[in-house]
Amino acid sequence: LAIPSSGYVEVESVRFTGSKMGISSDDDIITLSSGAVAVAGFLTVSNDLKLSEDAAKITHTAPSSTSNAGLAISSANAYVDVESVRFTDAQIGTTGDADLITLADGSVTIAGVLDTTADFSVATTAFTVASSSGNTAVGGTFTVTGATMLSSTVDVTSTFRVATNKFTVDTSGNTLAAGTLSVSGATTMDSTLNVGS
Repeated sequence: LAIPSSGYVEVESVRFTGSKMGISSDDDIITLSSGAVAVAGFLTVSNDLKLSEDAAKITHTAPSSTSNAGLAISSANAYVDVESVRFTDAQIGTTGDADLITLADGSVTIAGVLDTTADFSVATTAFTVASSSGNTAVGGTFTVTGATMLSSTVDVTSTFRVATNKFTVDTSGNTLAAGTLSVSGATTMDSTLNVGS
């Protein structure tokens, strides 16, 4: 059955105009073509949206010249899951720990263990850790407020100081002890010993 018309055909409140469907005040909400349906308006789905294509994708086609063009996926009152990753406002995590990462302008907060198998660097060279060896380079002052345990050699290329001037060794090897120097083993001196008092 064909109902030809030079204008449109209305069935109840639905208007058909050529390959377009709509209503009297907006007659091209849906446009049909071979293998495709175009929707020129909001599409509200009250159940799951399933894609059966082997390699399916969602593509946003706004012109690059459009101001503030972009694609937003949001949940009005909850979260958005992408595979096993959960997005809740500015937080990223998993279904069991939703706030592992919190984003803010100019900062990232990590509420968990940060594990990397590659080299680690801060500001390129300010602080680096080599993944292959664990060698660590600090480009600025290294401050430690607790005890430090060293199991190998400490190489110092500049003056070594304890409490500013209580014990110093400069780059020539000159050593100054401002307090009592206690030696429990043998002492060998290759030059003159000067005693000031």
